[in-house]
Amino acid sequence: MTATIIFTIAMLATFAAWYASEKTLSIHTIYTSKREAFYWLAILFTFALGTAAGDLIAEGLDIG
Repeated sequence: MTATIIFTIAMLATFAAWYASEKTLSIHTIYTSKREAFYWLAILFTFALGTAAGDLIAEGLDIG
Protein backbone atom coordinates (compact mmCIF):
# COMPACT_ATOMS: atom_id res chain seq x y z
CA MET A 1 0.00 0.00 0.00
CA THR A 2 2.87 2.35 0.79
CA ALA A 3 4.40 1.99 -2.67
CA THR A 4 1.04 2.75 -4.31
CA ILE A 5 0.69 5.95 -2.30
CA ILE A 6 4.29 7.00 -2.96
CA PHE A 7 4.04 6.44 -6.72
CA THR A 8 0.67 8.22 -6.86
CA ILE A 9 2.20 11.26 -5.17
CA ALA A 10 5.29 11.10 -7.39
CA MET A 11 3.19 10.90 -10.55
CA LEU A 12 0.94 13.78 -9.49
CA ALA A 13 3.98 15.86 -8.49
CA THR A 14 5.55 15.20 -11.89
CA PHE A 15 2.41 16.34 -13.71
CA ALA A 16 2.10 19.40 -11.46
CA ALA A 17 5.74 20.40 -11.99
CA TRP A 18 5.47 19.77 -15.74
CA TYR A 19 2.39 21.96 -16.04
CA ALA A 20 3.79 24.69 -13.76
CA SER A 21 6.99 24.79 -15.78
CA GLU A 22 5.69 24.35 -19.32
CA LYS A 23 2.01 25.45 -19.11
CA THR A 24 1.01 22.34 -21.04
CA LEU A 25 0.85 18.58 -20.65
CA SER A 26 0.40 17.95 -24.35
CA ILE A 27 2.47 15.11 -25.74
CA HIS A 28 2.20 16.78 -29.13
CA THR A 29 4.45 19.65 -28.05
CA ILE A 30 7.41 17.67 -26.72
CA TYR A 31 10.24 19.25 -28.63
CA THR A 32 12.68 20.20 -25.86
CA SER A 33 14.86 18.06 -23.61
CA LYS A 34 13.06 19.44 -20.55
CA ARG A 35 9.63 18.38 -21.83
CA GLU A 36 11.01 15.00 -22.81
CA ALA A 37 12.40 14.53 -19.30
CA PHE A 38 8.99 15.34 -17.78
CA TYR A 39 7.36 12.91 -20.22
CA TRP A 40 9.69 10.04 -19.30
CA LEU A 41 9.33 10.71 -15.58
CA ALA A 42 5.55 10.57 -15.99
CA ILE A 43 5.86 7.28 -17.89
CA LEU A 44 8.18 5.84 -15.25
CA PHE A 45 5.88 6.73 -12.36
CA THR A 46 2.76 5.62 -14.25
CA PHE A 47 4.23 2.16 -14.89
CA ALA A 48 5.53 1.91 -11.32
CA LEU A 49 2.11 2.92 -9.98
CA GLY A 50 0.39 0.34 -12.17
CA THR A 51 2.71 -2.38 -10.94
CA ALA A 52 2.33 -1.37 -7.29
CA ALA A 53 -1.46 -1.16 -7.55
CA GLY A 54 -1.64 -4.50 -9.36
CA ASP A 55 0.48 -6.12 -6.67
CA LEU A 56 -1.70 -4.57 -3.95
CA ILE A 57 -4.89 -5.90 -5.57
CA ALA A 58 -3.39 -9.34 -6.18
CA GLU A 59 -2.20 -9.53 -2.59
CA GLY A 60 -5.57 -8.36 -1.29
CA LEU A 61 -7.38 -11.00 -3.31
CA ASP A 62 -4.77 -13.62 -2.38
CA ILE A 63 -4.05 -14.43 -6.03
CA GLY A 64 -0.47 -13.17 -6.19
